[in-house]
Amino acid sequence: DLLDQQKGRFVRLPDGAGPFPAIVCRTPYSNNDRIGLQRFVDAGYGIVAQDCRGRFKSPGRFYPFRETQDSLDTLAWVRAQPWCDGRIGMTGASYCAYTQWAVAGRYPAGLRAITPRVMGRDLFRDLIYQDGVFNLALAVSWGFGMAGLPVKDISPADLTKLFHHLPVNTLDEAAGGPVPFYREWLAHSTRDAYWDEFAIESRYPDINIPALHMGGWYDLYADGVLRNFVGLRERGGSLSRARQKLIMGPWTHGLNTRVLGPLDYGEQALVDLNEIEMRWLDRWVRDIPNGIEDEPPVKIFV
Repeated sequence: DLLDQQKGRFVRLPDGAGPFPAIVCRTPYSNNDRIGLQRFVDAGYGIVAQDCRGRFKSPGRFYPFRETQDSLDTLAWVRAQPWCDGRIGMTGASYCAYTQWAVAGRYPAGLRAITPRVMGRDLFRDLIYQDGVFNLALAVSWGFGMAGLPVKDISPADLTKLFHHLPVNTLDEAAGGPVPFYREWLAHSTRDAYWDEFAIESRYPDINIPALHMGGWYDLYADGVLRNFVGLRERGGSLSRARQKLIMGPWTHGLNTRVLGPLDYGEQALVDLNEIEMRWLDRWVRDIPNGIEDEPPVKIFV
């Protein structure tokens, strides 16, 4: 294990001399949570788990979703390591999936496949605003938490009071703010140029790598996951149009469960997403002819 405390970067390599293909996961939720990445090491990949800028051990200031340059720099660093054979895949869900999309259309050398789970195609339409309505619950519970405000420690009664605070653009101060990016989100209440930086769909023609899309029918990103898959099949780069795969189950943001609320969807609601992801990465990162590209591109739960 190689842990660079200054850069918030954790590296684990398989046994042997190498070099190895690499799997990268960039996260704002601490690279200490890397249990799910060990399976890649066991399969012969080197893994790099990195805290996003300004989070946990990474220095700097965190600004949500402004990840393109840092993702590019990270992939370039990985590819230059003597233990890396130059072939890279990316993994991760939610924000970690966004760090994949942030770099996918920028032609990074060595990136051969991505596997984004539960992430939409446009932060304005799919997250910060939904159908034109400001997503106050997410902006407060997630946004304030990422800014370091102790919203998780607020009692339910006080949280309800906080949600009713007016005016909305000083709610961060009421929670212990200020939160500059929250104010910016409010200031851009229409789909203007501010949101272009965070729009995946505007870069579809520049995305020229295979992508395995995974989502849930009851996730807030359900619509965006479907649109990313369809958009890349129709408008993606010439090498990527036929190399898109979609899996949708009866899940929320936490994928691959069979019980949701009062409903039990049965055993068929469970899919071995990790096994499918491994086959996808083996095919496109390591060029292993496992036939996954010949299987139906869509697997949905009806």
